[in-house]
Amino acid sequence: MNDTSDKPPATGSSQSQHLLRRIMRNAGWLFSAKGFASIAGLLYLALASRSLGSEQLGLLILIHSLVVAVREVTSFKSWQVLISYGTRYLESDDRSKLRSLLRLTTSLDVAGAVMGLGVGLIVVHAFAGQLEMNEEIQSLAAIYCLTSLIALKSTPVGILRLFNRFDTLARHALVVPVARTFGALICWHFNLGLEWFVVVWFIADIASSLTILLLSQAEVRRQGIFVGAEWFVRLRADDHPGIWPFIWWANFQATAAAANSHIPVLLSGGLISPAAAAFVKLSQEISAILTKPATVLADVLYPELARLIARSEVAATKQLILRSFLSITPIAALIIGIMTVFAESILAGLFGSEYGTAALLLSLILIGAGIQAVSFVFEPALYSMAKAKTVFGVKSLATLVQIGIIFVFGATYGMEMVGYAAICYALLAGTTLGFFALRDINRLGRRQGSE
Repeated sequence: MNDTSDKPPATGSSQSQHLLRRIMRNAGWLFSAKGFASIAGLLYLALASRSLGSEQLGLLILIHSLVVAVREVTSFKSWQVLISYGTRYLESDDRSKLRSLLRLTTSLDVAGAVMGLGVGLIVVHAFAGQLEMNEEIQSLAAIYCLTSLIALKSTPVGILRLFNRFDTLARHALVVPVARTFGALICWHFNLGLEWFVVVWFIADIASSLTILLLSQAEVRRQGIFVGAEWFVRLRADDHPGIWPFIWWANFQATAAAANSHIPVLLSGGLISPAAAAFVKLSQEISAILTKPATVLADVLYPELARLIARSEVAATKQLILRSFLSITPIAALIIGIMTVFAESILAGLFGSEYGTAALLLSLILIGAGIQAVSFVFEPALYSMAKAKTVFGVKSLATLVQIGIIFVFGATYGMEMVGYAAICYALLAGTTLGFFALRDINRLGRRQGSE
């Protein structure tokens, strides 16, 4: 009924090759969608930059970043819980516990959505002045907070990943870029203002949430595990020992990850100017040519590593990590070199001549993205060993260093400090996560050998 029963060959090397082929097949679906999404993302941002100018574009980006950052902090990352625990239940064919798990994670999603709306409204009111939002812009941001109320994506995403429906996830990944591109074209053609771009972003978010909900419900019905409408009365976790610590640490870690992405943009807007926030965000979007493929691979790799760890297959785990690391390193180095040489031309050509001044910022952020890309495999490896606390500690420390650099030096030395901070974050997080991942895998091997 699903791909989780497709067990690979027994030996470490042949098994890792088999898994890598399956990973690349699944990743191929997401790569194609994410590749289109990246191109569309640059297109709709280019249209917005030419319609609004850097200051207004910065305000649009600040509204989106503020609301999404709050959403990431308040939401429970139930997809990680669903994969870690759900994989075990699929391996043992325990559909009753899988249904119980789905009830729990869905309830968590609803609780996170309600908190996201409330906290979002408070944060918008508290920081609007610091981010140079007038009353009209503040009202737009408050309306945008409503997207949090329906952003129940985590469990649906976990369901589709758990059952290897990466083809479905790929189709869903097209919803936001298609909606935003189409809407941005209309706004650009009719010379509409900032408020209409906010409406477009709002509609795209709502469409994405509704689509993933419908797709995941179709999958659970196909798998015969539909839980019905009784999910809302089940917040108990008695059937899943140790799940609450995992939930909290996974949530804390994702909060640190959100801070790494959104806080630099928000700090740039607050410490320097809305235009600086626009420059940072555009540089992040271009550097996504490195980070998005790595994120896709990590998402696809996570279920496979979880299965290997559940079976205590250490040799295959090491082979898979090594092959994954070697597959992306030369590609990342090549892309960084080419993009750095043409950074100014790329920015000016896509967004307008005033954006060419961010060439150094783009180059620095690209280097940081490259380091994150080549070390992507260590995070899913640690999650597969239920080491959410380790990931949280490492990424929190790295994020604090990154934020500290921007906060202390940003106002004095300008937006380039965001780039230097990104490199520091990537180096610290990547090397430390790698150390802990390899250490714990070796420990697992030694325990296996002593039994």
